[in-house]
Amino acid sequence: MKDRIRKIIEKESLTNAQFANRVDINPSNVSHILSGRSEPGTEVLQKICRAFPDVDPRWLLLGVGSMYYTGQRAEPFHQTSIFEEIKDEDTQPIENKKSTTENKDEIPNSTPSESKKIETQVVEQQKMQFRELKKVIAFYSDGTFEELVK
Repeated sequence: MKDRIRKIIEKESLTNAQFANRVDINPSNVSHILSGRSEPGTEVLQKICRAFPDVDPRWLLLGVGSMYYTGQRAEPFHQTSIFEEIKDEDTQPIENKKSTTENKDEIPNSTPSESKKIETQVVEQQKMQFRELKKVIAFYSDGTFEELVK
């Protein structure tokens, strides 16, 4: 991958510092990547794809195809759409529901260990209701990926 990044720098007639500035990463990161000391992380790869939209991400990531897009590209993905589709009622905690411990009589023929197991499951579900989605990474069959951040 370092050779493909080097090729982008050469084809775009940039210095390593100009490339770092355009991609919005530290110049030392570029130096480490090009020397083979480190591999670019997901965030750096995404920044490269955003800074050079004509470079085919499949080529950058996998080395397949040509460096630049040669055909029709997919429509750009609107990053916030996944979060806009979540309805408010789906994210609100359940209130005014009796806990399992208050309704032990409603579980027919349950043993104390079964009741404890069910109570634990309810507590875990309640904890999960307060979790918030932060990031989703979508990997596509054509070798591309996108990071969706709330």
